[in-house]
Amino acid sequence: MCVCVSAARAVLLWPAGCWYVGQVSSTDRRDRPHGSGRKHHADGSVEYTGEWRNGNCHGSGVWTCPEDDSYEGEFRDDEIHGLGSYTWEDGGTYSGEWEEGDKCGFGMEWDEDSKLSACGRWADDELVESCPVPRALVPLAKFLSAAGRTLPAHTHS
Repeated sequence: MCVCVSAARAVLLWPAGCWYVGQVSSTDRRDRPHGSGRKHHADGSVEYTGEWRNGNCHGSGVWTCPEDDSYEGEFRDDEIHGLGSYTWEDGGTYSGEWEEGDKCGFGMEWDEDSKLSACGRWADDELVESCPVPRALVPLAKFLSAAGRTLPAHTHS
């Protein structure tokens, strides 16, 4: 069901009780998110806020799960893809590169106590090469500290 608000914005309702408010495609029947918008869970909490393309999360956005997991970063065709940060319900976080929903490329992972637990290159969701925090990232220590995160003392020279 589609309730159009204007020529390029709509409210879309799904049978499961979810709904979307935002821009829609102007090239089809206007029943798919396209542009910027927000999808809500049936309980009213926000599921995804960000950019859409042809009905899929695509571009920059923030996704939240009812179980308190969340992701902020880039998406491609409804999958986590590009740069972003994922936080699990227990407080653990991974920040770095993603490919089709898996950790892939350079990234850092913090445990639930906000201590850096892994830093390096990832492939298929697994750490394949550990490395100390690169010197260029050390200035992030102040920012990360303010967010409750810590960096290890050693760095590349």
